[in-house]
Amino acid sequence: MTLISSLVVTDLFGENQGVLLSADSRITGYTESGKLTSFNNNGQKIVKLCENVSTGIAGDFFNSNNILNKITKNITKELAGRIVFFSRARVIVQLIRKTLKANWQETHSDSSFIFVIRDFTDKKGESL
Repeated sequence: MTLISSLVVTDLFGENQGVLLSADSRITGYTESGKLTSFNNNGQKIVKLCENVSTGIAGDFFNSNNILNKITKNITKELAGRIVFFSRARVIVQLIRKTLKANWQETHSDSSFIFVIRDFTDKKGESL
C-alpha cells in the first residue's frame, strides 16, 4: 500500500505559497501469482518533473517510472528555450495528458499518479 499526501502551504495572510507532497518509500515486488518476492525502503515516489511540477506515484513502480521518464523528456523537449506567455500549467498538463495517452497500456492499470503544478500566474488556483 502506498500513502501519498499533500498539503497546501499558506503564509500568515492565507496566500498560497505552494504545496507540500509526502509519501512512504517502500517498494515491493511480486510474482505473477501474487507472492511477495522482494521489497526495499528506498523508493522515490515523489518525483520532480521540471520547475514547479512534481508527481507522486503509486502502484507498479517500474512501469510508472518508465512513463514518468517519457513525460519528463517531453516536457523538457517542448519547453526548452521557449517562453510560455500564458498559463504554463495548461501547457504542461496538455503534455502530460498527451504522453499518458500515447504510452498507457492495459498492463499499467495498477499504476496511479498525482500531479502537482505550481503556476505563479494563477494565484487563486484553477482546476485543470
